[in-house]
Amino acid sequence: MVVLGIFFTTLGVIVGTLATVRFARPISLGLVVPTGAIVVASIDAMWWFSTSGLETGLLFGWLGLSWWALVRHLPAGGAQIYKTSAALFGLGVLIRPDAGFFSICFFASLLLIEGQRRRLSRGRAVALLVSFLAVPLASELFRIAYFGLLVPNTALAKSGFSLEPSQGLLYLEDFLHSSYLWIPGLILGVVLTSRLIRWWKYGLRLEAAIITIVACGAILDGLYVVAIGGDFMHARMFLPGFFLLSILSWLDLGEPLERRLPLTFLLTWSVVSLIFFRYPSIIINQYGITNERQVYIASSQNLNPVELTNYAKTWNFQHGHADQILANKLRHERLGGQIVSVCHCGLMGPGGWTTFETPARSPLPEVVFANAPSLGIWSVAAGPDVYIFDNFGLSNPIGSHFILTGHRTPGTADITDNTWMLARFAERAPAISKLTHVLAIERRAISCQPLSGYLRAIDAPLSWSTIWTNIEHSLTWTTMKFPSSPLAAERQLCH
Repeated sequence: MVVLGIFFTTLGVIVGTLATVRFARPISLGLVVPTGAIVVASIDAMWWFSTSGLETGLLFGWLGLSWWALVRHLPAGGAQIYKTSAALFGLGVLIRPDAGFFSICFFASLLLIEGQRRRLSRGRAVALLVSFLAVPLASELFRIAYFGLLVPNTALAKSGFSLEPSQGLLYLEDFLHSSYLWIPGLILGVVLTSRLIRWWKYGLRLEAAIITIVACGAILDGLYVVAIGGDFMHARMFLPGFFLLSILSWLDLGEPLERRLPLTFLLTWSVVSLIFFRYPSIIINQYGITNERQVYIASSQNLNPVELTNYAKTWNFQHGHADQILANKLRHERLGGQIVSVCHCGLMGPGGWTTFETPARSPLPEVVFANAPSLGIWSVAAGPDVYIFDNFGLSNPIGSHFILTGHRTPGTADITDNTWMLARFAERAPAISKLTHVLAIERRAISCQPLSGYLRAIDAPLSWSTIWTNIEHSLTWTTMKFPSSPLAAERQLCH
C-alpha cells in the first residue's frame, strides 16, 4: 500500500501537470511554469497521506488522470469524446463518497466541451450519462444487495450528513496555518482571477468555464468538509481539493504580472516550507485534531511503522494477538465452540485492562467475538477467526445506527458499550449481577424490528432470498436510528 500510494500520487502529479501545460500552452504568451506541482510537493501532509495506506494516494492519481482526460477532449485537440472518459469521471465515488463533487464537475465540463465541438444531441448526452453512472450504480446495487444499506456503514457511524461548521472552520484553520498555505493560495487565487477576467474579455470563454467548473469541484468538496466538521486527522479531508486546485495552477512568464512577484514569492515559500514548515509533533491538539503519523510513531516506537511486526510493542497488537491465540485454541485444541472475549481497556492506552470470556453462539463462522476500541492494528493482529466488535461503530452494525450525541474527536462516532456485544453474541449472561438487567433490555431491543431483521440478514448466508430482503428493506435499515442508551433503545424499537 505504501508503494501504491507513492505510485498513484506521482502519477497524479505528473499526468495532471502535463495536462495543465497542454491546456495552457495554446493560450499563453510565454513559458508555462506549473507552479502547482511545486506547492503540492512542499507540505508534509502530502507526504504523510501519500504513504499512509489510506485512499488518498489513489484519489490523487484519479484526479490527475481525470484532468488529463478532460484536457484531451478540448476542441483545439480535435479529439473524439470517448465514453471511457465519462466512465473514468464516475469512479471517484468508489474511492471516497465525497469525491462525487469532483466527478460531477468533471462530467459537466465534458458535456460543455462536447456541446462546443458540435451540437450535443439528447441521445449523445444520455450515452455519456450512462457511461458516467454505470460503475457507480453497479457498486451501489452491490452495496444494497450485500450489505442492505444505501451508504457506507462509516457514513452512518460518523453521521456524515450532520452539520458541525464551527468545528469544520477549526479544521480548516488547522490545515491552512501549519504551512501558511494561505500565502500560495492568495497568490494563485489573484493570478487565476485576473486571468479568468482577461480570458473572458478576449473571448476565451470555454477555457475560462472549464477551469472554473473543475475548480468548483474542489471548492464544493472543501465546503462539505467544513459543513460536516472535518476529521480528527490533520489535513486528510482537505488534501484532494488542495491537490486539484494546485495542479490547475500555473504561471505564464509571458505576462509581466506573473513572471515577477508571484513566481518569486511562490518559489521562496516552497523552499521555506520544505525546510522549516512542519506540523507540530503533538499527538492531539486542543481542537481534537491529531498528528496521525506521530500517533503511530509514538505507539510503535518506530520511525516508519509499516509492517504488522513494527507494532509488536503496542497494546492493541498485544490484545489482537491474544485473541488470535484464543481462536487457534478453539479451532485446534477444543475442536469447536465459540467464545465472547470482552476487554475493558482504555481507548488510548493500557490503563485499567480487565478481560473475561463467556460462551458464545452465532451463525457467523468466527470462533471468537472480541471488542476493539482501536480497529485496524488490533483486527489485523487477531486474524480472520476473530470477529471484531468495533467500539467506534465504523464496522459495527449496531453502534453505527446510534443517534449521535457528540463526537469523541472530530469525525468519530459515539462509543458502543461492550454490553451490546454480549447481548448479540453471548450464549448466556456472564456471572456479573449488575449486567443481567442491562443485557435483558439490550436483548429485547435486538429482538425487535427493524434491528432484528437487519442483523439476521447480514448474519445469514448470502442467497437470492437474502439479496431480495436486503434490497426491499435497505431504505429502512439505512435510516434506522436509535439511542445508545439500552432502555431508550428498547423503548423506541419495541413500542
